[in-house]
Amino acid sequence: MTTDITELAQRMKAAAEKATPGPWYVHDKPCEDGNYGIDTSDKEFLAEAVVWWGFARQSIWREEDAKYIALANPANILALVEALEKAQTINAAAEKLVRCKGRYHSEQNYRALAALFGVNTPDLPPLDDESHAVTVENLQESAYRAGLTAGWNLGLANNNEGFNKCLAAHTAGFKVKAE
Repeated sequence: MTTDITELAQRMKAAAEKATPGPWYVHDKPCEDGNYGIDTSDKEFLAEAVVWWGFARQSIWREEDAKYIALANPANILALVEALEKAQTINAAAEKLVRCKGRYHSEQNYRALAALFGVNTPDLPPLDDESHAVTVENLQESAYRAGLTAGWNLGLANNNEGFNKCLAAHTAGFKVKAE
């Protein structure tokens, strides 16, 4: 079962905002009837912990369940949702930063952010320790840009001539692997 964490967080937040505010506490010892009580911070009784009646009609008191229920109080749920929302905002901003293709940041920072967020960076030239193999698409784009530049720099009237010269140079200098 897949759960959309954003939708789940919003449901939990809505429920937590309607519930008795936390923090909640579990009694150190079971109550007289054997239940573990859960109180608010001002000692207002909220509930008893989950009770399971065994096969012989013996009740099994679950102290750990009571601790879990007390921990899942509105204050804690709201804090978790707030942290999730903040993390999602940071993540979105970081991805946007990575996708700016390093125009405003150093290439090393861009590469580090891209690696951290698992973003593919085919637009960057390989580092010295990386493979120099490029895809046909990237080679053609790079050659096209270099060809236009070479054509302008050489004063060629027809930029296709500069493009073809650069394409030949790039093809000779790089291995091309098919996608």
